[in-house]
Amino acid sequence: MYTLAAEYYTNTDLFAEEKNKIFMNCWIPVAHCSEFKDSQYIIERELVGFSLLLVHDNGVYRGFHNVCRHRAGPLLWSGEAKKAKALRCRYHGWRYGLCGKLTNTPDFGAEVPKDSFPLLVVAVQVWNGMLFVNLAEEPCQFEDFIQTFQHTTPAKIGSFVFHSSVRHKINCNWKTYVENYLEGYHIPYMHPSLRSSIQQSKYSVGVHKNLITHEVPSAKESSVEGFWAYLWPNTALNLYGSGMSIERILPLDTENVVIHYLYLFQPDCPIAEREAAIEMSRIVTEEDIQICNQVYRNLQTGVYQRGLLSPKHEVGVGAFQDWYRQGMGIDHSPNIA
Repeated sequence: MYTLAAEYYTNTDLFAEEKNKIFMNCWIPVAHCSEFKDSQYIIERELVGFSLLLVHDNGVYRGFHNVCRHRAGPLLWSGEAKKAKALRCRYHGWRYGLCGKLTNTPDFGAEVPKDSFPLLVVAVQVWNGMLFVNLAEEPCQFEDFIQTFQHTTPAKIGSFVFHSSVRHKINCNWKTYVENYLEGYHIPYMHPSLRSSIQQSKYSVGVHKNLITHEVPSAKESSVEGFWAYLWPNTALNLYGSGMSIERILPLDTENVVIHYLYLFQPDCPIAEREAAIEMSRIVTEEDIQICNQVYRNLQTGVYQRGLLSPKHEVGVGAFQDWYRQGMGIDHSPNIA
């Protein structure tokens, strides 16, 4: 099978189309419920240029655009998280309840019809402690979207608790990073520490409706236990022993992507095991950054136009490229980009 043509990674005009056709129409994990440190707590998260407010209000989770209805000011700064009983615009002080209703417009000088200016709602669903959002005006059914993930993922996923997070910026197209994640073909050549921790010969990839799974038996006394899953379009879930990471692949533009890791562990997981898992993640990610940066530079030169996918090792990459073609409305013929 042929790969996507290089232009799909380097054409700057495509990113806006990808946002509208793919990222605006999918359920995407943005947080974990254990990140909310109080019964009334707010977190800001960004997704393909949209700043979002995630609200926990006494067991109820809501989502809003981080945009005041007065003059588009923010209610939380980028990356901010705080305990709060209400939301207040940082620009002019307009105040909203945790339900999103406008409650106060200080010193405005005129009466404001408060019911007509609530915060703009973002659809939210919670599944096994993970908080999903959908940016579409009419989101697809969450139950249909999560069905395959629910039947494939180990039951223990719901028992993990948030530990820490870290971000890595990579100078490549988001699809370059996703495709690197979706195959183990490169592990013997790029990841010596990972190679010694798994049984490479038993590495298997499964393609499902909107999910690609990796099952990799671990070597003895390894901190890497092999269930890794990719959920279309930009989320990876990595389970290793008593730990788990949610890997959010966040495109900034055509040639830059941020990888946002949320590390979670079982409450009784030993400190040494947590540190070993996070350190392994750091090492592997740095190696992935090195290769993805270089691959993307090679794509930008125009020397490489299109390649071939291994039917043995790269079925996950092939499935991802098919889903991308479908989402973007590109001809599915294997002989066409």
